[in-house]
Amino acid sequence: MRNSSFLKLNIALAIALFAAPAFADDSLESEDKNPPKEESSKVKPAHKPRRSPVSSCGLYTNLMYLTGEFNDSKGGDHFVRQGWNLGANCIYNNRSPFSIGIGAQFYLGRFLLTHEDDALKANVSYVEKGFREWISAILDLNGVKLTGTFGMTRTSSGGFYINSLDVNIGENNWLNLTNYAREHVSSTGELGTLEGGVDVRFPFRRNFSISFGVLWQRYSVSVRAKLDDDAKKVLEAFEFDTTKVERDFKHAANFLYMTPGVTWCTSGEKLCTSLQVPWGIFKADKWLGGAVLGTEFKF
Repeated sequence: MRNSSFLKLNIALAIALFAAPAFADDSLESEDKNPPKEESSKVKPAHKPRRSPVSSCGLYTNLMYLTGEFNDSKGGDHFVRQGWNLGANCIYNNRSPFSIGIGAQFYLGRFLLTHEDDALKANVSYVEKGFREWISAILDLNGVKLTGTFGMTRTSSGGFYINSLDVNIGENNWLNLTNYAREHVSSTGELGTLEGGVDVRFPFRRNFSISFGVLWQRYSVSVRAKLDDDAKKVLEAFEFDTTKVERDFKHAANFLYMTPGVTWCTSGEKLCTSLQVPWGIFKADKWLGGAVLGTEFKF
């Protein structure tokens, strides 16, 4: 039945195609015999088709270096993050100055943490693997773009390595346990980040633009150190408090800093390269700074 219906449809289309020129000729002849009459009514204006929304997507990659420090009365932490990410984003626009964007990216890098308090001094490093999701709202005002962004990142760590470890055995006498800890101490860590920011991008000369922004981030660092059974027995034999080593380090800090940057794009903004320099100094014992170099290809 489907084949029969399909055949009938093809025959009808063929007849229509052959008949169209004949009707056209008849109409021409009738026009020659009967001169056109004056139009009695005005021609109705043609209805303009509705323009469809515009959406675009792209791939981007960034190289990042970020360092910061946050201290309190109990101790201090200094960290360095350096890594690379690869992501994709899409922007939807309904033929208006307002656009909505979404994106996600994979992160791979190295996290270096230095911790110091009255009982312990440690410097450890991790290999980070993380995933970031974000949404944005963009307002284009005659070339000046105002962007608001909210994102969330969850990073897990592996490849734990102890660079140095010293413990206070009393009266400010420090014992170096670096080599011993490398054999008997294991650790895992996580870093979660919430962020929200506003960025304004101004066109500057041909294909160049400069941007100024403010970014808020909340870092939640969690590091867990664990001794194996052999290490516990040895340290307990010397009446050493193993909780000085086997412990959880948890710290959360809020950062609010500036994000100036520059961007260069090819004509049509299909390929863009950017440099952003986040920085902020809030107190002598709480600061953050770094640089992010990125490239984006839109299609």
